[in-house]
Amino acid sequence: MDFSTVESFDELHKLVAKTIDPIRFIGPLTIYDTALRIGAYLGLHPEFVYLHAGVFDGAKALNLDCKADKLPMSALPKAFHRLRPDQAEDCLCMYKKQLKALASK
Repeated sequence: MDFSTVESFDELHKLVAKTIDPIRFIGPLTIYDTALRIGAYLGLHPEFVYLHAGVFDGAKALNLDCKADKLPMSALPKAFHRLRPDQAEDCLCMYKKQLKALASK
């Protein structure tokens, strides 16, 4: 992979996906985690909340539009706006069951 022209995390994510997605058993979570680690080395951080695995479930519990593979931070409830996108992803994933329970009340 040539990272010399990559200027944003989103570009990096797309490059990683293009490169490793064809590999059997590679999915959105592996692509995101790989891009996140390479991005940390390059000083590139997510500008969006990427919907993969548990993050998708948490976003769905909040009735967010989950048709795309990522969401802008502005699409999340106001309480999430003080977080960085990667922190918001962590919260959506870690608390997906609690968010679903809250939404059903």
